[in-house]
Amino acid sequence: MGGGTEARRATILVVDDHDGVRRTTRAVLEQHGFDVIEACHGGEAMAVYRWQEPDLVLLDLEMPVVDGWTFLRLAQRASIETPVLVVSSSPDAASLFGTRCVVGVFPKPFNVLELIEAVKRALLPPHERLPRTPRPC
Repeated sequence: MGGGTEARRATILVVDDHDGVRRTTRAVLEQHGFDVIEACHGGEAMAVYRWQEPDLVLLDLEMPVVDGWTFLRLAQRASIETPVLVVSSSPDAASLFGTRCVVGVFPKPFNVLELIEAVKRALLPPHERLPRTPRPC
């Protein structure tokens, strides 16, 4: 009698210093069936990561306190292999594609539908992800 197991929802850590960007991104991701946790800078993201272990990180680069570049260095030192999608207006963001677990780069403002597709792709096992060229910033 209806004793099936429910699939676990993927958890996404959204790291951005702008409240509005975090709220909007959370709303869109939750509408598409994802659980969302937030951090307002890279230091908070590392702390949240340690107790939550998200399936994916959406990361801004330009933030006060601890920026996204530093988060990526800290993640690399900690051998974190969680995929990261960089969402940033930084002109240097595209240089990160394919490095330090970065599986995609999106300029701000981003296209919501493209972001959702990239999130779904990033959550696939690594051997199933299609290689993608980042969009120019």
